[in-house]
Amino acid sequence: MNALGDSDPPRRSTPVRWSLVTADVEGLPTPFVDDAAGLRRTLERAGLVPDAGWIEHGFMPRGASFVGTGREFRIVGHTWPERGALTLDLASTHPEAIDVLRRCVEALLAAARSGGAVASFTERA
Repeated sequence: MNALGDSDPPRRSTPVRWSLVTADVEGLPTPFVDDAAGLRRTLERAGLVPDAGWIEHGFMPRGASFVGTGREFRIVGHTWPERGALTLDLASTHPEAIDVLRRCVEALLAAARSGGAVASFTERA
């Protein structure tokens, strides 16, 4: 008998494959990058709605880090308003994680109305 009171051995589930995708964005307007709540709302509109909500840490005089966790993902954001920069890390079991993050960055760029922003992506499995 196991710790749960079952006599059957525990069943092994299929391993879940996680991917990590990072987006580094530069050239954003300082007020946009300094609005962590606005950034989170934009991510939610793009489809990353965390089941467990958001955790945020603000920094003085500016900047923030935030984390949101959902069933298939965990997203972490860091902002540097003085540089107009933002980094997003998306860990996801979704097979097209990089496409999900690209859509989120496109939504952020559209919301920022910043034609001069540049985004680069790195994917690790």
